[in-house]
Amino acid sequence: MSLRWALLLPSSSALAGGKPGLKVSWQVTAARHDAYAEAYGSPVEVEKPADERGHYLHPELFPVSAAESAEERPPVEGSR
Repeated sequence: MSLRWALLLPSSSALAGGKPGLKVSWQVTAARHDAYAEAYGSPVEVEKPADERGHYLHPELFPVSAAESAEERPPVEGSR
């Protein structure tokens, strides 16, 4: 079976070919170019502990205050 993908506009696209109602899936990957990846390479994604979610692991690489650092956060009871 041959499928064709076409970009119609900058924010839309179309998939043609195959049977009507055919389910498709795809994976999008990209190279990281954020400050951490540029400084230390791209690590494998790891789930943060609950008390670190929503905070920066390396705030020194971004224009943010120390209060937004995961290191400065008091631990959430029951974590770690």
